[in-house]
Amino acid sequence: MQSLNLYDRLDIFVKILYIKHFVEKSKDFEFYKNLYQKHIKLYNWCIEDHKKSINNFEKDFQNLIKNIQNNWFDPSYPIFIGQSWEILSGAHRLACCMYFWLDPFFDIQEGEWISWGYEWFQDNNFEEVELAEILWCYTDYNKDFFIYVLWPWLVEYEKEIIWDLSYYWVYIWWYSLGFNKTIIHELVKDLYSYEVWNISWWFGLNTKIIHFEKYKNKSIKILVFHATQPIERSIKDDLPLHYKCYIWISDWTETFYTFHSWESQKENNYIKEILLSKDNIQSYYYRTIIDDKDKFISRIIELRQYMFENNIDITDICIVWSSVLAIYWLRDAKDLDLIWYDVNTWNIQKINKNIEKFNYEYSAIISNEDIISKKENYLYFRWFKYIHPKLFIRIKESLYREKDIFDYKLLQNMYIHDKSVALKKICLEVKFFKKKYRTLFVIWWINITKKLWIYRAVSYFRRKFILKNL
Repeated sequence: MQSLNLYDRLDIFVKILYIKHFVEKSKDFEFYKNLYQKHIKLYNWCIEDHKKSINNFEKDFQNLIKNIQNNWFDPSYPIFIGQSWEILSGAHRLACCMYFWLDPFFDIQEGEWISWGYEWFQDNNFEEVELAEILWCYTDYNKDFFIYVLWPWLVEYEKEIIWDLSYYWVYIWWYSLGFNKTIIHELVKDLYSYEVWNISWWFGLNTKIIHFEKYKNKSIKILVFHATQPIERSIKDDLPLHYKCYIWISDWTETFYTFHSWESQKENNYIKEILLSKDNIQSYYYRTIIDDKDKFISRIIELRQYMFENNIDITDICIVWSSVLAIYWLRDAKDLDLIWYDVNTWNIQKINKNIEKFNYEYSAIISNEDIISKKENYLYFRWFKYIHPKLFIRIKESLYREKDIFDYKLLQNMYIHDKSVALKKICLEVKFFKKKYRTLFVIWWINITKKLWIYRAVSYFRRKFILKNL
């Protein structure tokens, strides 16, 4: 399947996203269902062969998914492709084969091929988070890609840049990300955290951030290219492009504010985690600016230095507990708590008084491995993964300690209400004072009645007589 021109058939990745969340019975299935329905409705108005409505399409697709999952691919129904390996028909079957890692059967035919590339999705006004999610899926199945970030000053030269870079690579897609002061501050710090981890260097990034805030154009542009051959060079080695940047600008200092790209494939993947994750992009709208002198940041730097010195892979860990609240400035975190893929991999439980590792499974409702490996369960902050607040809410909800109840309310309120309200802890304390202590009273009452055998007696009566007769 490596020879297929998939960058012109991005609809296949919409279908793969549907399959993934349908098979896994994901809580986010509704989002991907709407995305699938949207691209079908816009393309053929839900009319194809015997199918006359979107319900017909979905029912047939779900039957196909179950059939291929249970019986594999049927070679009597091959996927038709053109002479140059363009897909002519069978996109749903191909998507199933790609998701379940099956080898499909192809049949070369003459015919017109359909282009569902970036222009089609762009012209049909797909949202930023939808575009980012499709791009993420594409890069999961096609490793030869790179991401290129145009800072505000260079956005107006986008067409010239795409023209130059298309000499080396195939241009797949772009999307714009609007920003305010908070978003650009946190985004720049997160992106440069891969290469900048000394606190004095972070202070230097503030100059870049202040410079971006001056531009009238409050957006950056993310470009994604497909490499037709293995990537062996950084875009930063493209001297003609650098030369053009010097011509375009009037002040030589502006060259430091033009673009951001990768110097290694690992950094390229890190940029992908930051800019192509739907949830990660949305998280910036809830964050607040954290001072570089803050104790929480100093602990992050301590951890980064320790992992660098001990050659520990950053992608194998995730930050949990109160650090999640500190990232959103909801309350302070006294230390950093970490979880690991394999609890036995790293035998040291405590690096210092501020950083501690769990040598056991973090939660009863989800494994450490699932938290760290599945992108819907984590976000990024300053080079590190941290547990997704929505998953953290579920975990806190399952606990009954006093601080867990309050933390649960803090995070829940952040998603329900306006950010400016959610980030003011004092308002939250007042707002949830009554609810908090009402809940604590119920827990206290249950504990008391358990000791007095009242609770058990009532529970026994309910099971024996009431539930039995329902």
